[in-house]
Amino acid sequence: NDPPTQQIFYTAANFDERKVGWTPPYLDLAGQGMMVTAAYPIYAGDTLLGVASRDVTIDQMSDTLLAAIAKSSDAQVLIVDRDGLLIDASDSALAKWAIEVNTKAKAAVAYCLPAESLKDKAHLASPAAWANAAVDAVRSSDPDRKTGVIRAQAAGRAVVAAPIESTGWLLVLVLP
Repeated sequence: NDPPTQQIFYTAANFDERKVGWTPPYLDLAGQGMMVTAAYPIYAGDTLLGVASRDVTIDQMSDTLLAAIAKSSDAQVLIVDRDGLLIDASDSALAKWAIEVNTKAKAAVAYCLPAESLKDKAHLASPAAWANAAVDAVRSSDPDRKTGVIRAQAAGRAVVAAPIESTGWLLVLVLP
């Protein structure tokens, strides 16, 4: 057991900017499934007092954030990191697939990218070709310099993506 200051719930905090930092998805050892942790450094002046952190399961994200976005339009919603790692999806079959493969691997291995784009043999391409094409198109597109919004076309669909600044993730809308 490493000291608390070396644990991911501590090191994920954004100490440089004194903001919330986020972990990549991981499998909870206590059986809660895939989750992420938000960690916030607490200072008194220039003295670091500690870090407050909160675990958020992927199911909690789906039940709140993605469900609300998906209900308001016919779009499919994906949250991915900049490498294409699938954090969450409004598509229930895709979200279920990610949970199953991540749980089996005991690591975050579910990607929304074509298989030939994956750099690590342990990573798995999603079975949803539309999602793989959308994320691949987003990753290869230039964002608008003023807004950071990315617009692309993939698999016959319009794709709009925006960075989630506090996490470094991308919110990807795949329109019908």
